[in-house]
Amino acid sequence: MNDFLAYIPMMTGGSYGRAETPTKAVRNAVECFVSDWGSIFDVFDKKTSVHVANVKGHDKINFGPNKGIWTVLENGEDHVFDFATITVHVPALTGKPDTRHKKRYQNKIAKVVETAVENNPVM
Repeated sequence: MNDFLAYIPMMTGGSYGRAETPTKAVRNAVECFVSDWGSIFDVFDKKTSVHVANVKGHDKINFGPNKGIWTVLENGEDHVFDFATITVHVPALTGKPDTRHKKRYQNKIAKVVETAVENNPVM
């Protein structure tokens, strides 16, 4: 079983999603991104970069804007994962800001993520 982590850098942190497939990991990350940052910044109807790595076999994963996605091995050394970068166009938001939590908007996210992953195969 694979284990993918998708990370969207934002400021000094970001948003992430983790799942068995790249598509689901990216979708989780984008949903988290609009939930975390959508009420503070204009993140809608814009392209965003999503970094995706297969982190199979690792529990504690770190990520940051300058280093990427990494884990600290038992010997104390950092292991930086190879990752692919996928560009996702976050759908426009219509209506009230809490619309981003509704099923209809999440379906829009699912559609754009599926297209983005199909056009940019991941690992």
